[in-house]
Order: sequence, then C-alpha cells, then structure tokens
Amino acid sequence: RLAVVADCHVGNFARFGGPVDAGLNARCRATLATLRRAIAVANERNATFVVAGALFHVKRPEPAVIEAVQRVLDATEPKDPLILLGNHDAIGPGDTALAPLWPVAEVCAAPRFFPVLKTLAVPWSPEPALARLDATLPGVPEKGCRVVLLHCGLYDDTSDFPEYLRGEGAIRVSDLFDRMDACRARVALAGDYHRYRSWARLDQRVIFQVGCLNPTGFSDEGLDGYGSVILADTETGSWKRIEVPGPRFLTFPHGGADLPLLAKLREQGHTVFVRLRCKPGQEAIAEEEALAVREQAAGCEVEPDEAVTDTGEHPVAQPAPLDFDEALRDYVAEMPLPEGVERGAVFAAARRYL
Repeated sequence: RLAVVADCHVGNFARFGGPVDAGLNARCRATLATLRRAIAVANERNATFVVAGALFHVKRPEPAVIEAVQRVLDATEPKDPLILLGNHDAIGPGDTALAPLWPVAEVCAAPRFFPVLKTLAVPWSPEPALARLDATLPGVPEKGCRVVLLHCGLYDDTSDFPEYLRGEGAIRVSDLFDRMDACRARVALAGDYHRYRSWARLDQRVIFQVGCLNPTGFSDEGLDGYGSVILADTETGSWKRIEVPGPRFLTFPHGGADLPLLAKLREQGHTVFVRLRCKPGQEAIAEEEALAVREQAAGCEVEPDEAVTDTGEHPVAQPAPLDFDEALRDYVAEMPLPEGVERGAVFAAARRYL
C-alpha cells in the first residue's frame, strides 16, 4: 500500500514568512507540520510514504531546511519513504536538492521499476514528459505493474486547461490511459500541477493529479483540492483520498472577511493567509479590518484593487480562476534572486519568454 503526496514545497517563503527560529521561519514550520500529518496518515495505515516530486520549494534549500526535512522523514514506518525528483528539486545534471536525504529515504532521480511496490516511478526531467514515459515502459516486467508515479502536469480536452498547461512538460490523460493499458497499471499518480483532479474509466483504471500538499500562494487560492494524501493499494487497485490541514490562501473584499470561518479553520489545524481587497485609497480603513483578521489568520495583507466596487461581490473562500499573470507574479515574488536584481524586471522577462 502506498500513501502518495506531491508538491510539498517545504521552504523558507519570504511572503508571510514570520519569525525565524533555528534557520526556519514560521511559514516553513507550517509546511513541515503538514508533511508530518501526511506521514502520520501513512504510518497509521502501514503504507509506504511517497512524495511524487517537489519536496522542496527551491532548488538550493538552506541547510536548516534540509536537516528539518531529514528529521521529519526519519519518522516514517515501517519502510523508508520514496521521494521522486521534481522540477523544484533539480539543480542540474546529476545534482539535486534531494541528495542529502539518502540516509532516510529512497531517492528516485531516474526512471525505475520497484518490484516490491509493483510501481513504475518516472521522476521529472527536462525532456518531454510523454517521451520520458515511453522510454521507460520497456523496463517494466512482462507481468506489468500496478502503479505509475510521475512528476508532470496532466490535462484533458476540456476548456479547464488553457494552452499553456498543455505543453511538452504535461501528458494528455487519454495518452496516459493508453500507456497504463500497455503496462497493466491500475492507478497513475502525478505531481506538478497544484490542484487535485482525478479521471476514471469504466474498467476502474484511475489517474490522479495529486495536487500540492502545501499551497504556495494566492494562485493556489481556496479551501478545496489541497493537502491530498492518496492511499493506493498496489494489489487491488483500490484507493482513497484523505485531506490533511495545512496552509490555505483566501481572498475577501474589504468589509467581507469571514471571521467565524477563519476561527473554524484555525481550530481544524489550518494555517490561513488572507488577502483583503479594497478600493484604491481605502487601504487605511481596510487595515483596521486586517487587525481583526490577524487574530484568527497567520497573516493578512491589504491590496488595493480597481475591480472592487462593494463589500459583497466576491464569493467567500472560492478558488479563483487560474490566472497566468497572477501565478507568475506570485512565483517571482517568492523565488530567491541575487542582490540587486529587480523582481519586476524578472517578471517581465519571464512573461515574454513563456
């Protein structure tokens, strides 16, 4: 039995970072707490804990972050966890942020079949995702496998997936089902894209985009689709999804912050970060509301927004539509940069390139 998570994004985030203790800021400690909860789910069910890529948030995590992750992973029972290389973990050819974890985990940095787990693992690499999977399939024994693990985006032919989510780094779901038929896999689980999704066929084959264990910013807004632990039985192909508490990002219009909801989420173990949007020029008034929000949330920012016209136009705690510019802006806001490099210039250059 496997307990699979993905995109843990453990790291010292700058935004809402909070106080630093022994090299770890408050937000990093929140991501570690989510990882501990996920491991507890695996231990309770005697399952092998699996990270389907992007364990760390940056490619060169600080020593204190690596050491803290080592300690958390060392609590897995009864077997060492299996950690796939993800895009956030890869530094260069043969160089990965996961290297120090070998004493406490089975690190998978190249495609490999695990006979005991009946699992084919295909970690991230810069080559096209489908070509990487196709090159790996000949290594599967004639008896086939039960589970395929990947770190790549997944998409279908619906309008939910804009063109930029259909690149070579992702696999069309119908193509993945074809490859599952070829290797006799019952379940496929992939990291990379942050929101949880699943696709099933009548023959009970199922595909999961596991979604991120720890949302990274307001591009991962909302309460649903995050913190997933997927329990997959390698013998029967049965599965179950469990959601563990962790960081969540919510936006409210000024005057519409749901304080009882925030209190409830806090009691449930979530670490909530809030964005209050107000009319330009009303920041000082909105800051008074932010003080009350901060009593229940781990952080709150006030953001002027031309689109805000009243206090009730935005539904509370609903995920925002995926916006390319906002996602890229959040990413650039968090990425480590050399001193003197302007983030606005990096955003503009990255946007032109993408």
